[in-house]
Amino acid sequence: MDTLLEDMGYNTRVVAFYYDKEEYSEDIKLLKEYAQHLSNRMNLRIGMVTDPKLVVRMKKAHPEFFPEVSLTGLVLRRYDGAIRVLDLSENQPAIINWWICAKSTKPLDHHNGAMN
Repeated sequence: MDTLLEDMGYNTRVVAFYYDKEEYSEDIKLLKEYAQHLSNRMNLRIGMVTDPKLVVRMKKAHPEFFPEVSLTGLVLRRYDGAIRVLDLSENQPAIINWWICAKSTKPLDHHNGAMN
C-alpha cells in the first residue's frame, strides 16, 4: 500500500493543533470520529498535536498557520501545495468534516467554457 501511495505522488495532510486538550476534549473526540470516517481516502492523512510545548513551537515557527490570539487551529496542505487554515477556537466542531472535504479538493477545471 505504501508503494502505491508513493507512486501516486500526492497526498493531502491535515493537522489539528489543540493547546488545551481538556478544554477541547469534545472537539478532539469529534475530530477522531471524522478522521475514522475519512480513512477510506487513500490520499488523505489527518494528525493531531496536543502537546502544548509543540503547539507553541509550531506557532513561533509558522505564525501564519494560527489565528492571531489562539493556539488552536486546523491546517490543511492540499496535494497541489495549497494551504488552508481554520480557526478552531471560533468555529463549531461540526464544521470540521465538511471543511476538510471541501478544502482538500479543487473544483473541476473548465476548458474553453465546456466540461469534458
